[in-house]
Amino acid sequence: QKDNVSNQREHIVHLLANEQSRLGKLSGNEPKIDEGAVHVVFSKSLDNYIKWCNYLPLRPVWNNIESLTKEKKLLYVCLYYLIWGEAANVRFLPEGLCYIFHHLARELEVIMQKQTAEPAGSCISNDGVSFLDQVIYPLYEIVAAEAGNNDNGRAAHSAWRNYDDFNEFFWSEKCFQLGWPWKLSNPFFSKPSRKEQGLISRNHHYGKTSFVEHRTFLHLYHSFHRLWMFLLLMFQ
Repeated sequence: QKDNVSNQREHIVHLLANEQSRLGKLSGNEPKIDEGAVHVVFSKSLDNYIKWCNYLPLRPVWNNIESLTKEKKLLYVCLYYLIWGEAANVRFLPEGLCYIFHHLARELEVIMQKQTAEPAGSCISNDGVSFLDQVIYPLYEIVAAEAGNNDNGRAAHSAWRNYDDFNEFFWSEKCFQLGWPWKLSNPFFSKPSRKEQGLISRNHHYGKTSFVEHRTFLHLYHSFHRLWMFLLLMFQ
């Protein structure tokens, strides 16, 4: 969206200006941004993506960070913030954004090699070109479907997926089963079906990823254990 482009342009300009102000004035009369300021903004902005690649492990879209030009670093920073600006609630899936950035950056490389401006293939559909519809909405839709089926917060945590569960799916290499563009037939995108009482039944559906919190009456004692200890010491 044009508004997002304008907002992120202003955002990045201010980030660069802030880092440049820390480095001091540029030498000479040419108003060019310093390489050091660009590198700091690049490193801070894509820090989570770099850590994500190291964790999987996965080679980043660039072969060698030392060989990246100032202009290329700015391109990656701009791409990341443009994705973030359109991501809506998907921003709560930081590793999910890393996955999206990784594939869109690859598409950017292909487009740049052609030296012809064209839309990314993952954003094209029969209805036109839309990053929101083709990339963000499928993730948003499944997150919203799960959140809408939590029985107003009364459903057990083990019965529905929250933001953490979706995000943790991108912590392992199996996230690449989702493909690019998205393979909407993957069980990750299967929506929960509602029962009469708002509970969930699933077929071939990804469940919780790691830790599952269970609610019991014992939480009353665990949550206030310091109070119980204090009362025990006071009235013994």
